[in-house]
Amino acid sequence: MSANTYALDTLTRHQIYLQRYSSGIVNRMLPILDDIADDIAAKILQADLTEFQFNRLTIMQADVSQAISAALGDVNTALNDELIDLVDYEAGFTNRLLDDMLITGSSTVNAEALAASLTDSLMTLTSGKTTASMTINKAFTQFAGTAARDVGNAVRVGIAEGQTTNQIAKTVTQMTNTRTKAQAEALIRTAANHASTVARSAVYKENSDVLDGEIYTATLDGHTTMECASLDGKTYDVGQGPHPPIHFNCRSVRIPDVNPAFTLAKLSGARASMDGPVTNRNFSGWLRNQPKGFQDEYFSQFTDGKDRAKLFRNGGLSMDKFTDNRAVVYNMDELRALEPQAFERANL
Repeated sequence: MSANTYALDTLTRHQIYLQRYSSGIVNRMLPILDDIADDIAAKILQADLTEFQFNRLTIMQADVSQAISAALGDVNTALNDELIDLVDYEAGFTNRLLDDMLITGSSTVNAEALAASLTDSLMTLTSGKTTASMTINKAFTQFAGTAARDVGNAVRVGIAEGQTTNQIAKTVTQMTNTRTKAQAEALIRTAANHASTVARSAVYKENSDVLDGEIYTATLDGHTTMECASLDGKTYDVGQGPHPPIHFNCRSVRIPDVNPAFTLAKLSGARASMDGPVTNRNFSGWLRNQPKGFQDEYFSQFTDGKDRAKLFRNGGLSMDKFTDNRAVVYNMDELRALEPQAFERANL
């Protein structure tokens, strides 16, 4: 257990540095993202949409789509260069971690093969009841299409409401500077966590003979999604089961479960949380130790959060009971069918 605690301590602290690194990548990409709004506004103003013609709108939308695709393509290219360096560093970090834990040295992975695998590796992301697998490049392509559709919809609404071209351009600029930019930043952070996972997974696979598995580990704070909270502490065979990121802005990590026969003695550590180190506690145990108000605030991410908090507190449901084996969150009807006694205990 001490080796696992050491790995948990080291990797959860390392995730904080990874998040800071992701923020640095975002900051380096901001000039490109800032230019998107200016380019789109200029193309709308040039289109003179107050004298609406269908072919004029079609041409403007094509120009906007091209501008968004070009800008996000530049972000994707620059990001790929960053991520190639990141996977190399993360693989080295994971090897050093294992070296600190093992009585024998760890096996390394081929750096060129690892960098090449990043292009083809899939992120499996869940949003609501929908789960999709895609590469980083595919994610950027889909995002560019969504952003272009959002702009097109805003323009059509503006025309229908009789807005001036300047008003439409202002609306689109605000949308691009807020929602579109925030979504792009989330995609960048998610891609960075994915690259880190690709590196660690490759090292774990190379050293699978000394590992009993991998332990899914979420962040112990109020921003952790129920999907990740439900998986926290679960052990999977090496390479099997869900890998972070499982949703956009995912901060979770999988730590190595080292076979005790290969573990050095006198390793120690404690799991980090928002309120200090904790031991032998997964997300459910940690949340049960939080004040009632904090628990209510955590479950308020759902419209039926008050009832979910009662099911957790009074009904005795652990976090993994709120989701299926893919970490998709059950709705209340599904929960009631699965856990009728918990509803009785919670008087729901």
